[in-house]
Amino acid sequence: GIEVIDVFEGSGAEAAGIKAGDLITMVNETAVKSIEELVDAVKDREPGEEVKLQVMRDNEPTVRSVKLQEYSPKHDKHEEHEVIIIKKEH
Repeated sequence: GIEVIDVFEGSGAEAAGIKAGDLITMVNETAVKSIEELVDAVKDREPGEEVKLQVMRDNEPTVRSVKLQEYSPKHDKHEEHEVIIIKKEH
């Protein structure tokens, strides 16, 4: 899975309750083990679409519906996807 390092204020991830420290393990029933797999799972979707992320928090799985937002270059400083900063892979 992919550890969430930070969540952008006002993002769909924040609205869905995704938090730093969460471990993203699935996107819409597809297991993700790397940042590349996560990006591949959402890259063809349009802003406003929702994806379901399975996340582990405190060793408990939960599913969060995240509304995708349009990519903003102001978030590009860490090579993130448009909804969250994702850096560590587990």
